[in-house]
Amino acid sequence: MFLKYMIVAYVLVIINFQQEHIKAGIILPSIDNKNYEQIPKANILTMPIYKVVCQPSNNQFETNFASLGTENATAHISELVAMCWTRGGVKLTARGALRFNLSEIPNSAKIISARLSLFSNPTPLNGNHSTSNFGSDNSFYVFRIKSPWNQKTGWLNQPNIEITDNVLVPHSSKDFQDVLNLDVKGMVNSMMKNGNYGFKLQLVAEDIYTIRNFASSLHNDLSKHPKLIVQYSLPQ
Repeated sequence: MFLKYMIVAYVLVIINFQQEHIKAGIILPSIDNKNYEQIPKANILTMPIYKVVCQPSNNQFETNFASLGTENATAHISELVAMCWTRGGVKLTARGALRFNLSEIPNSAKIISARLSLFSNPTPLNGNHSTSNFGSDNSFYVFRIKSPWNQKTGWLNQPNIEITDNVLVPHSSKDFQDVLNLDVKGMVNSMMKNGNYGFKLQLVAEDIYTIRNFASSLHNDLSKHPKLIVQYSLPQ
């Protein structure tokens, strides 16, 4: 009778262990009460997690699509902006764009996480020249771009964006505020499947005297360059 209770207790311990650890990838053997003396040891399967950190300098796939009145004003400068302002009394609208090199990630990879960080520009060239954020509603979208572009692409032939594939960054009343670890996993997944054409920054409401200003890959402070961190696994 004592041996029977010992077996039942052992089974309950194994079942509880299995329920608590099944999500961690631990596989437990089946239990045969008749041969409990020969129960094998549990096999633990580990799944390697790989990480790619993208934070380039002088990124050749980075620009600000911009218009000054009816003129194209697209430029790759030391800042990435989502902006609507004036210059010489003429309306100036700009939408930052950037693409990271994801060629290191195999096509068969399963994306576990993707986090985008944009760092507030401490030396703004646009807007009021003293703060990076301004306006009554400076919330903006990060869109996934879905067609090719380069630094010669102008305002009138901006690449297409996926309207439903975006992250909304809320309004900031602070003069300077980094936007850290935006969850862009869905967008990166789509980039891996449908082509990587990067991200676009665009104000929700492009009203005059509204801006969000971030350091670009040309900024003197390397730590403030845009950064994308992707974690992924590979099929076993």
